[in-house]
Amino acid sequence: MAVVRLSHCVVFSALSYTWGSQVRDVAIHCDGAQLLITRNLAHALLRIRSEQTARVLWVDAVCINQDCLQERAQQVGLMRRIYECATSVVIWLGEASEDSPSAFRLIKQIHEAAVNESGNGSPSDRPLDAEELRNRNLPNPQSSDWKAIEKVWRRPWFRRIWIIQELVLANRAMLFCGSSFVTWEQLETAAWFIHRHSLPVNYTVFVTELSIHKIEYRTQRHPLLTLLVRTSASEATNPRDKVYGLLGICSETDAKEIVPDDEKPIPEVFLDVALLHLRRGNLGLLTALADPRWRLTPCLPSWVPDWPYDPRVMPLGYLPGMNAGSNLMSQVRFSAADNALFVSAVIVDRIRIVGRWMTLSSSEIVPGRVLENIMDGHVFLVMRSHVLNQWRRLAQGVTTYPTGDRPHEVFCRIVIANAFPRPSGGNGSMYPTMDELFQATVDTSLQPVDTNASDRIWQEHPAVKRGVSPAEVRAASVAYADALTYASPDRRFFISKKGYMGLAPRSARPGDFIVVLAGGKTPFVLRHNKKDAYKIVGECFMHGVMNGERVVSVNAFEEIKIV
Repeated sequence: MAVVRLSHCVVFSALSYTWGSQVRDVAIHCDGAQLLITRNLAHALLRIRSEQTARVLWVDAVCINQDCLQERAQQVGLMRRIYECATSVVIWLGEASEDSPSAFRLIKQIHEAAVNESGNGSPSDRPLDAEELRNRNLPNPQSSDWKAIEKVWRRPWFRRIWIIQELVLANRAMLFCGSSFVTWEQLETAAWFIHRHSLPVNYTVFVTELSIHKIEYRTQRHPLLTLLVRTSASEATNPRDKVYGLLGICSETDAKEIVPDDEKPIPEVFLDVALLHLRRGNLGLLTALADPRWRLTPCLPSWVPDWPYDPRVMPLGYLPGMNAGSNLMSQVRFSAADNALFVSAVIVDRIRIVGRWMTLSSSEIVPGRVLENIMDGHVFLVMRSHVLNQWRRLAQGVTTYPTGDRPHEVFCRIVIANAFPRPSGGNGSMYPTMDELFQATVDTSLQPVDTNASDRIWQEHPAVKRGVSPAEVRAASVAYADALTYASPDRRFFISKKGYMGLAPRSARPGDFIVVLAGGKTPFVLRHNKKDAYKIVGECFMHGVMNGERVVSVNAFEEIKIV
């Protein structure tokens, strides 16, 4: 082991891996002393060593005293420089499985096919049939090799929070799985090819998102809050690392405000992050709040995001056109005595009735399962259609809407949080209506697997009879369904006491308050806690409030206490 200055030009590689089991039961010898490391790290060191030349490596478990919390915290501040200075980053995915060598061979073949396709002109974005795959030296869609790639994508490394900055900062990166290896460029090129051509590999988004992160975060340092929201599904054994693992790539202003400390209680770490943003008047932090049922960290105020959760729920406040109270300056103060937040707010309504909550995936239909095949996906779509139909039946009880809009048109906009781009140009009167797009989403979800029924829906669509092509109708319907998939999961349709309709968090219930906060992009659902205090249930969408319509006067606001 050698101690060097990072300012010196030292040729070394940095290792990126997962610990796996936390048990350190494999002994290695370092500087004449015995050091215990994890079994997964031991496998990595054996596999990536060179028989010809000595290889200089930086490995966290060897170069940082893991038993000294202060040293660990200090080294977090050096992570950016370490991975930036490394000649290359070696990524260890783990030992080989029975089919991982086939997966790595196919990744290289796909990379070659993608390069050839790019060289022949603009790459297409359409599915490839068996013959087209064969012409590209790729297996048919039924080959088990595609599933082997999916198994590689599902390895723990791709979900680890620390790997984001390790990959973003890498000058070059090589991935090893047993004795197989590919470059990062080969892997990401293959992933984008799979994505473009809708090839039968799930979880490709794990790689394409990392590819986007690597390009975007290397050239621009984003606010910590932005990174926390975008990486919320990443995992960390130590919950503090959901914050600390991003300090190397977040804005320098934010990085200086957060001092890594593995001895600080987890709730205090998350409280510090929340106060960092709220004291700047940034109520966007509240948009990141998960539904209470997802919150895992005890003793956390309801207004502090719990970052370890995997929400799979997209914040409404990040959609365009959300201006419920953002035109007003936020007024926030904090009471350290009881960790209470005082904000300027106006109570606009209360929830009268709620619908069923929209499922996230088949894992909530059958606990422990995920969408592993077409039939699972169909089950999810059918369940979604049942929920949408129940919501529509509730909405049919609203005969007039407070804003004067048609209630059913309002309903069709609510389920997508009004986040649907209308096409530019063309004949707007011929374009599919919101009612028609909603109905197409329900109808296609209910079609049996492997039939041409969906194609018939586009051919017989009312808009086609008005002169719109089936392809345009299908594209519009897919865009509508995508918007619905963003806005509705893990939320409930609701009707307020004043007759407004909207989307609320899954945990919302009748009697909850709909509140607009000064400086907040969306309304929020609040619940009386005790005395005059409230707890935040989460953000919501309520048609007729999203553009500040209910904020008629600054004098209408009052200070409320949130705990």
